[in-house]
Amino acid sequence: MRRTRLKQRGMKSIRRAGGHEQNPEYLDFVREWPCVLHAAGDCIGVTEAAHVGDRGMGQKSKDEEAIPLCAGHHRTGPDSQHVLGKRFWAHHSLNRADLIAVMQGIFENTGAGEWKR
Repeated sequence: MRRTRLKQRGMKSIRRAGGHEQNPEYLDFVREWPCVLHAAGDCIGVTEAAHVGDRGMGQKSKDEEAIPLCAGHHRTGPDSQHVLGKRFWAHHSLNRADLIAVMQGIFENTGAGEWKR
């Protein structure tokens, strides 16, 4: 059997299982900021875009519902979002909805927020 070359395809917007389009510009913007718990002084690793919005079981929330967390507070630390789950917000005295709104507002007001809705 003879193999044929794969056809190159143009860039498409990719949808997640929940029907949300990916937004790499927003995620890059979020990763430029320090961890929201940076003032606590116990950050470990690079800043990651933590998807913290509402979602179904086993699904990732919208990219526009990401906030900056260091690797320690996002995934690897004993008091991280992945370890504590919903208790993370009370443990660190944070308001999830306010953090998401602030990041979205900054993104839109800096001119970086020229993304499709």
